Amino acid sequence: MHTITARQAAIDAVVFSRQLYDVALKGFPADKLATQPPNLPNHALWTIGHLATTYAFFRSVLDGQSTTVPDSYNALFGPGSKPSATPSTYPPLAELIAHLNRTHAELLRVLREMPEADLTKPPAVEFPFSPTRLAAMHMLAWHDGWHQGQLSLTRVALGLPGILSNLNA
Repeated sequence: MHTITARQAAIDAVVFSRQLYDVALKGFPADKLATQPPNLPNHALWTIGHLATTYAFFRSVLDGQSTTVPDSYNALFGPGSKPSATPSTYPPLAELIAHLNRTHAELLRVLREMPEADLTKPPAVEFPFSPTRLAAMHMLAWHDGWHQGQLSLTRVALGLPGILSNLNA
């Protein structure tokens, strides 16, 4: 029988949920990254920046320290921000993905290195949605999945295959 620690289960969930964004962006036309189909809440550029900002915040949930993202990111991608259909509103895609990858890697580093006893402590910063730091990592994976669903619907609305069709491609 294979056993897995609670920490490893959280790491696996956070890694898998992040990997699905690479799948979701595969074959996404560059000229459609800021297209927000009717009745859908976001577009791909906003989602990528939002996740970079989210990973920086969730790192602070673990240890009280935030991974740095540009000051403009909170206004562009943070809670309450509204997606713009004007691509020039946003940093270039390569920059957004670099911040996404960096903030995610830093979050995982802290999660892997954190003493086991600290994982069951309350979040290091105010976060009323999770009783512990470990539970917050599962909330993060859920949050990723929420936005992946939106991005998959955006793909379909744009006439692109859904995310699942890209898994084995």
